[in-house]
Amino acid sequence: MLIHIIQKKNNQKKVVNFQQGTTLIELILYIALIAIFLSAAVVFSWNIILSKEKANTQREVIQNSRLVTQRISYEIRNAHQILSLLDTDICLESTNTTYNPTRIYQSSGVLMIGWGGGSTDCSNLLNTQQLTNTNITLTHLHFEDQSTNTSSNNIGFEFTLESQGTRQEWQSSQTITGSVEVRTP
Repeated sequence: MLIHIIQKKNNQKKVVNFQQGTTLIELILYIALIAIFLSAAVVFSWNIILSKEKANTQREVIQNSRLVTQRISYEIRNAHQILSLLDTDICLESTNTTYNPTRIYQSSGVLMIGWGGGSTDCSNLLNTQQLTNTNITLTHLHFEDQSTNTSSNNIGFEFTLESQGTRQEWQSSQTITGSVEVRTP
């Protein structure tokens, strides 16, 4: 729709044309601006969702690391003596006959604890339990005797836990090193 307006200025008539509606170029610009804003909103939303998944994966690795550290420390601290110590395996004599002996070891990427049976070499354990959950892999486990004299039994341990995510940004890994002294009664 075309509107004609006549303006008078200094006794001269001037016709000014105003056109209502939008042109094709304006329509294309509006659509392009809306597309840019929508794509930015989608990218922002996906970043929020993916960062939540990454945070959940990291939290799971940290929680498993904390649990494993506490359990290894508890078992070594409360042992009566060390029956055997290998690179990835420790066998402890417990003062509680139900948990004697106690073995902490790695099996197919899983940290395991076994107890009971009364043997002196951690064979024929009655109970076994997985210490890490199914989404976490134990990639490294190491025990070592750090005792400096015969009056103390200091055991050092180191382990690495990794998440099993399908995407690289969801991967998380944590290595923990610790040392515990056996409290002999």
